[in-house]
Amino acid sequence: GGVGKTTLAQKINNHRSIRENFHSPLPVWICVSKEADDLTVLKSIVRRLGGDYHSDDSVGELQHILGRAVENKKLFLILGDVWDSHLWERVLKKPLSKVGPGSRILVTTRDEGVTLQMGVEYIHNVQELSVKDGWSLMCKLVFSANEECDMQQLQDIGVRIVEKCHGLPLAL
Repeated sequence: GGVGKTTLAQKINNHRSIRENFHSPLPVWICVSKEADDLTVLKSIVRRLGGDYHSDDSVGELQHILGRAVENKKLFLILGDVWDSHLWERVLKKPLSKVGPGSRILVTTRDEGVTLQMGVEYIHNVQELSVKDGWSLMCKLVFSANEECDMQQLQDIGVRIVEKCHGLPLAL
């Protein structure tokens, strides 16, 4: 973790064109995580879409509710931090097959195998930063535009810090 998958997904989610082109009442962003179970994921998506469910609804009932909530709607859904590719086949594929044309699902994961097993159309690998790019990011985070002198004086130690962070923007 820490290469910027979630940050990139947030930038995409907050982009004006996403807000203007999809029918979701709210951004539909679900953090799936390693410990997430089927019921929790379904309830989270239904809740974000403004749907109603009962606490004792089964997976099948929640799938039906979700299918009705997304039917023929142009949906932008982000499934963040997905660890279990089988969640898609087991729980989400059937109800989400009812979305309208132009719908998109963005998945973030540390495991490319998850995306391959889910059958995604496009994979964008986020790479660690080079030392040069890491130093540039650190300068933007630490120095103001009028601190050019400080930036040059601290470059050696700054580059060493960047190297210790192994190209992970989150570590900077």
